[in-house]
Amino acid sequence: MNEIEQRLAKLPGVQQRFTTIGKKTGRGQGDVTRASVYLRIKDLGERSYSQFDVMKRARSILKDYPDLRTAVNDVSAIGGGRSSENSDTRNFNLLLKGPGIAKLAECSETLKQRLSQIPGLLDVDSTLSLRKPELQVAIDRDRASDLGIPVETIATTLRVLAARQAEVRDDFHEQEPGKILHELRFGELTARGERPHSPYYGSADATPLFLILLDEYQRWSGDDELVRALEPHRRRRAIRRRRGRAAAGLC
Repeated sequence: MNEIEQRLAKLPGVQQRFTTIGKKTGRGQGDVTRASVYLRIKDLGERSYSQFDVMKRARSILKDYPDLRTAVNDVSAIGGGRSSENSDTRNFNLLLKGPGIAKLAECSETLKQRLSQIPGLLDVDSTLSLRKPELQVAIDRDRASDLGIPVETIATTLRVLAARQAEVRDDFHEQEPGKILHELRFGELTARGERPHSPYYGSADATPLFLILLDEYQRWSGDDELVRALEPHRRRRAIRRRRGRAAAGLC
């Protein structure tokens, strides 16, 4: 991201830049796979080129990063400024609904390719994301109390998750020692081994959220006995994290 920032900052007329990482829609840090860079350029009277010339050069820079999904918009088109009554924001959206995620991805990609071939259409993209699922968890004590969720239910959840904590490496189930399961299914395809949900560990957040839930539970209930019983599972996660950092050369 730093490299892209520096290159965009060298575009003609750029006076200021502001970068945000993470699209926040509620609690937690937000979607850290998204970023935006706002560039302010000189006033029209101080330059001999248009805003759209700068946008065209920005698109040319972003083409050097084919693994990223990028778009270049003027401020009025993304809601950051006012546009005149008769102005053209140059944006339109298509909503696709499909029977399954795989078919939806196929149709979305086909539509993107065909639209990209139409002269005048720029930054054609899809909001479909097939990356690993991410979770955010926080105990709302008042809400839990209103719903009649007893402390024992949360304790049972922690025990079940700890009991299925991964101990071996298994690429099919995305299992690694110390990881907490993300999903467990009992369907026919899972039973035949055609799907990895028996259980599936392919989540970036399930393991740290297990630790957060355990900490919240202790502060809420004062149940030190359960926390001590699950301490080996907490240490197993810490050992896995240290090994991962060592393998990456971070410690």
